Amino acid sequence: MPMKYALISDIHGNLPALKAVINDARENKVDHFIFLGDYCIGLGYPNEVVDCIRTTRSSYIVSGNEDEVFLNYLTDMPNQWPKGQFEAIPWVYNVLARENRNYLCGLPNEIIIKKNNRPPIFAFHKPQRYFSDTSPCTVNPGSFAMGMDENRYYHDTYDTYFNKILSNDTDLHSIISKLEKGVYIYGHTHIPLCWEKDGRLLISPGSCGLPLDFNRDASYGIMEWTGSTYKALIKRVAYDVCGTIDYTRNSTYGKEVRVWSGIISKELETAREQAVPFICFTEKYASEKQDHVRPFRAETWYAAYDAWSKGLGTMDI
Repeated sequence: MPMKYALISDIHGNLPALKAVINDARENKVDHFIFLGDYCIGLGYPNEVVDCIRTTRSSYIVSGNEDEVFLNYLTDMPNQWPKGQFEAIPWVYNVLARENRNYLCGLPNEIIIKKNNRPPIFAFHKPQRYFSDTSPCTVNPGSFAMGMDENRYYHDTYDTYFNKILSNDTDLHSIISKLEKGVYIYGHTHIPLCWEKDGRLLISPGSCGLPLDFNRDASYGIMEWTGSTYKALIKRVAYDVCGTIDYTRNSTYGKEVRVWSGIISKELETAREQAVPFICFTEKYASEKQDHVRPFRAETWYAAYDAWSKGLGTMDI
């Protein structure tokens, strides 16, 4: 009997993208949804995104590293959480409805799906959980952007390029040979990828809400049981990106957490990583000011962003 799964990861508070993907998945008659973490820190719809996930039927849901940070926030002294660099976390935490907070804090790190003697499905957020520091972990927005800048591949050839990298990674092969045969689905990288080796199928569906592979369309995966094996494909879904950016910038979140909302909005606009380059710019900016306090002082954080936004950084490349 055929069985279809929608694979959705890294929503980052982007409700319009999530709705577009869910609608597309339903049009493709999926039977189940697998959500792979990082749900609500990023754009301006944190509660709406969690509400949508919680009410989507036939779902398997795991936590991401940005969802787990709420547990750290609870463990620390919330009123001493630093302003500036980390202020998006307490802002989202305080805005979330209590039931949504509790829901995120109670999610498992991994779900293993076993049905009718089919190969098991392992769903988790970070590829490091199984693949250490091998190729699935190093295929990330930074390496992707570098490859595009250097013309090593283009949109229609990067999949072949990265599949070759994985195929030549002997450390990865050694790890995989010890794993149970089945499907290993993960998020975190924001770069879509499907690759199979000796009965182990690896799938990264890319990012639904914050794609960083130079394609602004929301990314997700569809995996189908064909009767003898699982097959997967990556789908892209268009939605109102500009409207989503405008909403975030003009929302309370955009005004009160202006640095992160601005950086994330720019990532959404360019479909290119901006956060890590901005951190590097801020590190250089702070060092030049003889400010060696880390995490960055709030005043340094905001001043660096203002400089970056005026074109002294590289946000628009």
